[in-house]
Amino acid sequence: MVQRAAYARHLKYLFEETLFVQWLSNSALIGLCVVAITLLVALPAGYGLARMPGRSGENLSIGIFLTYLVPRRFCSCRSREWVTLLGLQDSLWALVVVYPLSPSPFCTWLLMGFFKSVPREIEEAAIVDGCTVLGAFVKTVLPLSVPAILTVVIFAFTLTVAGVRVRADLHLLFQREARYCGSRDRF
Repeated sequence: MVQRAAYARHLKYLFEETLFVQWLSNSALIGLCVVAITLLVALPAGYGLARMPGRSGENLSIGIFLTYLVPRRFCSCRSREWVTLLGLQDSLWALVVVYPLSPSPFCTWLLMGFFKSVPREIEEAAIVDGCTVLGAFVKTVLPLSVPAILTVVIFAFTLTVAGVRVRADLHLLFQREARYCGSRDRF
């Protein structure tokens, strides 16, 4: 009985005296936007790399995968400039601009590996039947790639929501001294 009362008190505190619902909705909004941007970038890039002739596609894919290993701190100087140019300081949209930099390279590499497993003959048959290359991609490759797309969605959303620390990231982007960018000006 005492535990239930304490549990109810904690829930009441969480939902009535904090901004938990707003924090949760902000995280969900940022996560969904980042997933959409990641898919818009990774689907065509992964498909293009998978269908690139010769070893150039494989070499580019290794380079793209290696960019995933670069720490976010090294990217913060340029992303700070982008966010400032767009006028998005101190807003959630700053995170929507910055966060896709993290999952996009890995998701491109992941989708590229899956697109390589889809036989080219299926696309060629769709083109012979009258589809354009884009139509063949949308009507034949994408439906076969649903498991890979769902994997990318789960990965990008989880990575983003786990990384959304709105106050900490906005503080990192705008309130700190810009020592990493070679400037002493404060934003």
